[in-house]
Amino acid sequence: MRRIWLVLKNEFLSTVNKRSFWLTTILFPALVLGLTLGAQFLGWHAAAEADQLIPQAGTQAPLGYVDHSGIIQRLPAEVGSGAVVAYADEEAAREAVIRGAVSRFAVIPSDYLSGGAVTITAEKFRPVDSFGFPPVLEYVLNYNLLGDAGRARLLFAPLAHTTQEPMSGADAGATDNQWAFLVPYAVLMIFYFVIIMSSSYMLQSMVREKENRTVEMLLLSVKPRELMSGKILGLAAVGLVQMTIWLGGGLAVLNRAGPRLAEMGFERSLPPSFVAWSLAFFVVGYLLFAALLGALGGLAPGTREGNQFVFVAIAPLIIPMLMSSNIIRDPNGDLAVFLSLFPLTSTVTMPTRLAATDVPVWQLVLGLVLLAAGAYLLILFAARLVRSDTLLATKRLNLKRVVSELRAGR
Repeated sequence: MRRIWLVLKNEFLSTVNKRSFWLTTILFPALVLGLTLGAQFLGWHAAAEADQLIPQAGTQAPLGYVDHSGIIQRLPAEVGSGAVVAYADEEAAREAVIRGAVSRFAVIPSDYLSGGAVTITAEKFRPVDSFGFPPVLEYVLNYNLLGDAGRARLLFAPLAHTTQEPMSGADAGATDNQWAFLVPYAVLMIFYFVIIMSSSYMLQSMVREKENRTVEMLLLSVKPRELMSGKILGLAAVGLVQMTIWLGGGLAVLNRAGPRLAEMGFERSLPPSFVAWSLAFFVVGYLLFAALLGALGGLAPGTREGNQFVFVAIAPLIIPMLMSSNIIRDPNGDLAVFLSLFPLTSTVTMPTRLAATDVPVWQLVLGLVLLAAGAYLLILFAARLVRSDTLLATKRLNLKRVVSELRAGR
């Protein structure tokens, strides 16, 4: 135990004392989540503006228009002249844009009813504004063509207010509100990156010591299994540090932004057992992937060869990332349940489900038992591969060699 503790201590301190570790721990998740959630916020903001038709006072400059068709005879009462401004010709509208009186202007041609073509002119190209026809002008045109404000709104958004009810009636957690994706998706991202990064440290540590010949000296004082055990436990502690920072920071932000998120449609709070179950799945899941990558690192003659097999080892974790929308929309569906019970995907899927809905206790227990069984089998797999002869060997890493080393390790 003393030698395992020494290896554990060395791995932990050598990793957390690196500046790159703290930069990655603090900046990388902030960058990824910032880009992801920023894109969702822009989408929500654009959808909200489109849904309300009329920009709130002071948020946007008015929209100008030149109506050669004569269709626009009056404005709806809720629009008024503060949202749209009429101009006699294009020259007057251009001058208004230059002065900043309007943000842009639309030209409605005389043959609009036959072709429906409208030209929108702005002083500078703005990608966000180029994605669609201005909602307020569309509403004004509908209003003048139909002569009724209610019908104009229905024509603009015929399915603006819909309610979905599942036939089975079971999943109260499923929702189409994209802001309800925020917390489950953040949990998915946190667990995915912490598992990947902390497990990759195991591979890098094994390969680095083989390349600089340190392993030859280590094997004079520690057994291969003691070396492997110390590294796994030490880097598990590193992973827990990252998880504490990321998950703790996320919970703090969620608590602080709770009222704002409720306004945006996210009203679900994380259950008290979330942290306990999530940490349990993380620790056991880390043991599974660390054993797998550690075994590959023990066989790989160098960093290049080891990195070639990393994708194969972590490929199962990519599946929940690709299926994240389905998992969060239907957290008690067949796909989500299967991925949360399958050992190679449950590490990230089960915490995501916990953040999205109430998971039955029997599924939590079964998922953790299956994950622990998978971790135990992979630790046995790694124990067969990590031996003195394999750690000192420089043979090329391939599937044929893995099979032969497994047979030799019986």
